[in-house]
Amino acid sequence: YKIEALKKCIVTVSSGEGLGYALSSLLALSEKSENGIKIQKCILEDAPECPWRCLMLDLARKWHPVPFIYRYIDLCYLLKINYLQLHFTDDESYTLPSYAYPNLATPNRNYTRDELRAIDRYANEHGVTLVPEIDMPGHCGRFMAEYPEVFGSHGIMSASETTFQALEVLYKELCDLFPNSPYIHMGGDEGVPHRWLDCEPSVAYMKEHQIEDPIDLYGH
Repeated sequence: YKIEALKKCIVTVSSGEGLGYALSSLLALSEKSENGIKIQKCILEDAPECPWRCLMLDLARKWHPVPFIYRYIDLCYLLKINYLQLHFTDDESYTLPSYAYPNLATPNRNYTRDELRAIDRYANEHGVTLVPEIDMPGHCGRFMAEYPEVFGSHGIMSASETTFQALEVLYKELCDLFPNSPYIHMGGDEGVPHRWLDCEPSVAYMKEHQIEDPIDLYGH
């Protein structure tokens, strides 16, 4: 996009995305005056240097109220950050609603379906793509505390068909909550794979699928 603010302001854009960035820059260039709004004199040509510009907001370790998330999206818009990753789950809390596993949601530290869908719409309207995350197979204390028979109890999610089927359900619920998000994030950090060797269902799964090393199971 290009902004020419001399005797009058002319904005030229190549796409709807460019228009969003141009309006963001105009906000930054604007200030109040006696007659309304004044724009600093400039000739500005701008385009993104890289296609993926992202921040992450941790909503699980430290729960944030809904208005804070809206302000964060506004910040992304003003700084032309086009992706915002939302870390919804960790040992401290599970902040998503779930029809299939309702006990996962931590009391007083979770969001409703209506709140999340409204956040998704607001971000989309401001040119910010949300990347919602359910972290696994580590950082899953809430899963194990509420449903150990499904997710295991060895500090890492059990590797079993039961666990995989449950995760498929949870990720489908996540996708339904964020229809404007083309991506979801699966976490994957700090899983401590050797703990699978102390988990009977995981050992059985490794044997069934001829996996000898827990690192290989992690990749699987």
